[in-house]
Amino acid sequence: PRERNFWSGSVSIGSTVRSGNSDQSDGSTLLNLNRRALVTRWDSSASINYAESGGEKTQESQRYTSKFDRFFTRNLFVTFAEYEYFRDPFQNIRQRQTPGAAFGYDMYLKKIEFDVSAGAAWQFLQYESVEAGAEREVDGWVGRFSANADWDITADIELGASYSINVPFEDGNFYTSNLLSTLSMDLWWNFELDFTFAWDRQNSPQANADGVTPEKNDYRLTTGIGWDF
Repeated sequence: PRERNFWSGSVSIGSTVRSGNSDQSDGSTLLNLNRRALVTRWDSSASINYAESGGEKTQESQRYTSKFDRFFTRNLFVTFAEYEYFRDPFQNIRQRQTPGAAFGYDMYLKKIEFDVSAGAAWQFLQYESVEAGAEREVDGWVGRFSANADWDITADIELGASYSINVPFEDGNFYTSNLLSTLSMDLWWNFELDFTFAWDRQNSPQANADGVTPEKNDYRLTTGIGWDF
């Protein structure tokens, strides 16, 4: 086996530009890079979204994740290290960093590969701004649960989905969660048409310095062209 045979990945880019009565542009990028060997697995991903209307920024979010798994049986694995970085000024989050570790179980159900994991992580959260007297930076231990699924619906259509939730040990009411799913349809060679749905939730968002509290839920549906390798 050659080293290059262990690697795979994908790139998906979507963009919209409008002009005339309203000037608006937006773009989204999804990146995935994976290394799968006999007993180890390294997965990393990035999601970047940006929108501008009338010369003013209306959306900005970034999410980077990476984790390293080591299998001890056909199904059981340990995530020795995982890391997530998240930024969304419109959710009043300047940065949220979450390194951790977990135990997991991987299985195949016909055409579906599915895995779940649970563990603990240290979370550092910094807000863009806060009301007078409120803490701008908070950190502490969180319980982390995640699930991933890849389904080959047909030879040309695939569905991938991932979900994660972080629950602080001190106050579970301040949990955060994320869902990302992509439906891919093969076009030609390694190119595909991607439909991506994302959902971010803060159960208890922090009000900014102006006293404005962000919405709990953010939804996003994008269409893009992807390249799978």
